[in-house]
This record gives sequence, structure tokens and C-alpha cells, in this order.
Amino acid sequence: MKLISVFITALFMVSCVSGNESVQESTHRKMRTLSSKLKTQEREIDRLKAKNEVLKGKEVKSIKKSSLSSRAKFDLSQMTEKGAYKSLLRFYKSNNERALKAASKRFIKRYPKSSYNDNIFYMIGSMKLKQKDYVKSIKYFDKVAKSYPTHDKAPFALFAKGLVYKKLGLNDQAKLAFSDVSRMYPSSSVAKKASAELRIIK
Repeated sequence: MKLISVFITALFMVSCVSGNESVQESTHRKMRTLSSKLKTQEREIDRLKAKNEVLKGKEVKSIKKSSLSSRAKFDLSQMTEKGAYKSLLRFYKSNNERALKAASKRFIKRYPKSSYNDNIFYMIGSMKLKQKDYVKSIKYFDKVAKSYPTHDKAPFALFAKGLVYKKLGLNDQAKLAFSDVSRMYPSSSVAKKASAELRIIK
């Protein structure tokens, strides 16, 4: 890929030296087209890697230690349960994954039966999805669906899991997730969306 980039740059420089305006425009146009194709191929490679990891059931075990600053911002002894959850929401909205994961772990340890726990795992799964870490996003959505089946976020987690599978081209798994939403949570706000997805998937 680096060789292609070097070749494109050299070609562009040669065209500039030649002083031929039409050649420059043609080269620039070709360079943009090739660059676009390379980006598309890179995205497809990333998607296929994620698909392969999901199929293998691979879990990436990379645990990041929380920083002292994130700990300082999340002192459970100085907060109510609701206040602590609001702090977690702030970490999520600011896309601070390290603080969110560290604080979530401490929150759940202190409040193992909290009504917020399904939301917390859902937030982490959503953050992983934004980062295109599909393997871990599925892991967290699955955690919500299996550990908190009667909680509010369960149908949303199943639906999100179906969307990830669909994105990876794993249509059988996607169908199963969408079917579970329709079957287990027919009155949920995502039930109709799940049914629509089932009609779309081949």
C-alpha cells in the first residue's frame, strides 16, 4: 500500500514538472480515484477481519488500566447511585472509554443489582460499535440480553446485535437476533424495526 502511495506521489510530481495542465488534471483525477478505492478496500479488510473474529468466537483481551484522573472524577463515596450513573453518562457522551470502563466496573461492584446496570453494558457496547470493534460490541450487547432479559435495554441490545451481524454479512445470526426481538419483546419500540429487518435480509 505504501508503494502505491509513493508511486502516485511520484507520478503527480512528474506531471507538475512537465507543465502540461491536462496531464496534471488527468493524473490528479486518477490519484483521487485510486485513493478512494484503497480506502474502500481497507474498510472491507477491517470488516472481514471482524467477521472472522466473530465466527471464531475470538475475544480480544486488552485491558486498559484507568488513569488516576478518571478515578478522581469518580469517587463513589461522594455520590449517590443516581449521581454515579450520571457521571457514567458523561463519560459515555464525551467518548471517554477508559473512564467509562473503569468507573463502570466499580459501579457494578458496588451496586450489583442496580437497575442501571443494563444501561451501562449497553453504553459500552454502543461505544465499541462506534469504534468498529464489532467483536466486543456483540459481547456487551449479548451480556445485556442474557443477564438482564427483563430490563428496558434488552430488546435494544438484541436489535443492535442483529445490526452488527448484518453489517458483517452474518445474515443467519442477524435473522436469529431480529427474530428474538420480535418473539420475546413484541410490544417494544424496536419490534417493528426488527420485523422490517427480517423482511429485508436475504
